[in-house]
Amino acid sequence: MSNIDIIPNTYKQISELYKSKLKDIETNFNIVINALLKSYPEYKLYPDVSELENIHNNNMYNLQDVKQNFFKLQKSLKDSNEKIKKVINDKNVELENLKKDNKKLTVRYNSLNGSDQSSVGLHSQFEDEYRQKYLSLVLLMSFTLLIGFIGTKKIYEFRQSINK
Repeated sequence: MSNIDIIPNTYKQISELYKSKLKDIETNFNIVINALLKSYPEYKLYPDVSELENIHNNNMYNLQDVKQNFFKLQKSLKDSNEKIKKVINDKNVELENLKKDNKKLTVRYNSLNGSDQSSVGLHSQFEDEYRQKYLSLVLLMSFTLLIGFIGTKKIYEFRQSINK
């Protein structure tokens, strides 16, 4: 069995793949250990029988193979775990950078939003001042016209009284 070459898209798929590989190793281990438990007593009783020795050696080789496959899976799992840790660390760094950018943008937004509210306040204040000035001007013009009208009437009456 070789290292897991297929890199699935999701971590759930990775987990399922490792579970499957581990189950295969467990199944092979149970088969090999049962064969070894069956052949070992016969081998120990009759060590000179070459057929029993070959069966025992074959079972030991199979046990070593299962052991080797287990360690390969373990190494592959550790490597995958390191890759996942790296991805998580990269994402954490990216997240921290986004948080910093968000803070800057929030401060900028609040300052612009404050400026917007300030400009609305200034605009409102300017409109109030404009209305006051306009009202003052209208009153001044009305007063001037009234005084001019009264003055003209008085002058007209004065002239009328002189001409009589």
